[in-house]
Amino acid sequence: MADYDLSDPKQVETYLRNIETEYSYQCLSEREADGCHRLAEFYSTIKRDDAKGAEIYKQNCDELKYGQSCFSYAAKRVHGKGVDKNPEDGVKYLEKSCEYGFSKGCSNAGISYLAGDRVPRDYEKGIKYLNLACDQGRAEPCSTIGSGYLLGKYGLEKNIKVALNFLEKSCDLGSLTGCIKLSVAYKQGEIVPKNDALALKYRERAEKIDKFKRGDNSVPSISLGKGG
Repeated sequence: MADYDLSDPKQVETYLRNIETEYSYQCLSEREADGCHRLAEFYSTIKRDDAKGAEIYKQNCDELKYGQSCFSYAAKRVHGKGVDKNPEDGVKYLEKSCEYGFSKGCSNAGISYLAGDRVPRDYEKGIKYLNLACDQGRAEPCSTIGSGYLLGKYGLEKNIKVALNFLEKSCDLGSLTGCIKLSVAYKQGEIVPKNDALALKYRERAEKIDKFKRGDNSVPSISLGKGG
């Protein structure tokens, strides 16, 4: 990129043409999955050709089993960008992205099955995919499962010990929701024995996560109910 003056439209055009050639070679000649994904992104984001991007994402998913391309194709299928809108088929491609190792696909597939807004609600499948996402280090799926065990939701039997394990994991991974739920639980002492030290620990952790996400070190303290 240093060899191009990107303030010059002609050089920008040459640069983009060379990028397209490079990615096309990686994908079509070398059959490199990451090259195909970059080519699909090039068409989708630079050339604004959603149909071509979707075609390459799908092919890269189906043939080269590249999870991130499955995820990107799923999004196009759900929203009808470059392909016919079909949310249920989109969720199937989220499942494929999960199968091929893309953890965000596991998370989104799980949420879709719990919500029942894109596919028929299926708690068993939803929890299965959220567990896979949690196992791969995604914080919010751990928190959602923890809430399920805490309240006996999503077809899960109420189990406080298991709930706390999932919520603690979610908090350690950076889930603001998980940390807040733990702090409230230990402060109120209704679900678990009251423990002010743990309530404070998880409150402080929640505040740090909140400030980090906001990028503002002057964010006021989070309100966690009676007594602050």
